[in-house]
Amino acid sequence: MDNNNKDTVSKEINNEAGNISEVICDRIAQLRKRDKLSQEALANMLGITFQAVSKWENNVSCPDISILPNIAKVFNVPIGWLFGEDAYNEELNADRQASDNNGLNDENIIHCDWENDDTVRVVVARGHKLIKSQELNENIKQFVSVGLNTNIDGGKIESQLTICIPQETEVSNSSFTAGANINCGDITDGGTMTAGANINCGDITDGGAITAGNSINSQDITDGGTISAGSSINCGDISEAGVVSAGNYIQCGDISECDKVEAHGSINCGDISGCSNVAAKDKIICGDISDCGEIDFGKNN
Repeated sequence: MDNNNKDTVSKEINNEAGNISEVICDRIAQLRKRDKLSQEALANMLGITFQAVSKWENNVSCPDISILPNIAKVFNVPIGWLFGEDAYNEELNADRQASDNNGLNDENIIHCDWENDDTVRVVVARGHKLIKSQELNENIKQFVSVGLNTNIDGGKIESQLTICIPQETEVSNSSFTAGANINCGDITDGGTMTAGANINCGDITDGGAITAGNSINSQDITDGGTISAGSSINCGDISEAGVVSAGNYIQCGDISECDKVEAHGSINCGDISGCSNVAAKDKIICGDISDCGEIDFGKNN
């Protein structure tokens, strides 16, 4: 083969490779837009930078061949389709997409673009897409629960639903986030809990941030961090806590050695001692008060 023929063959090979690269990049962009993923979200799912995705879609570079199986898996397409094969029927895929949505608006559907860490996440999905917690039927949120039956130390659990932890299960130095309720035994050693509705638990000891959108119903709160409820706190004694705050009322036993205890409604408690600040916008009904800083009895005392 003379040099002219060699150059011609070389150019044809390069052109074909360039065409394949362009097809791959164009189809990745098409799939990303189809699934309404940002470049950053896709990058997080693939463990790469969003700049790499941007370069693909602008035909500056092409994905390494080793990552193509992961891309095909993310978008649920045959890998050959990325190379330009037509075996994958886009019309069928459009039907699948419509079935997945099942009447939900696109803005009410989210994708799995979180970090690939050790967090255990429990979600509700329709097809291959996740449904936001606020779009779930209340009956589903309240009565479908996640049960955890082993001792939990240093774990991180996230659920759109209710998290149920048996009373005998020890929970320490762990983080829980629930779209509905958290039902558990004692919380110890810096555990943090966030519930969209209620937290129903045993003692809270050496706790971190305990936050409920509605109510916190517990036994004693000791050495706690920030205890906050959108509505009410119903508990035993509160001692050596940081900030204890309720959007409505606090009903408890004795309150002692706390930085701040406040309610936008009323506080109904036993004795109050050694506290820096205790305040209620409505009224405080209590036993004896001793060695305290500022006490605001509210407008109705």
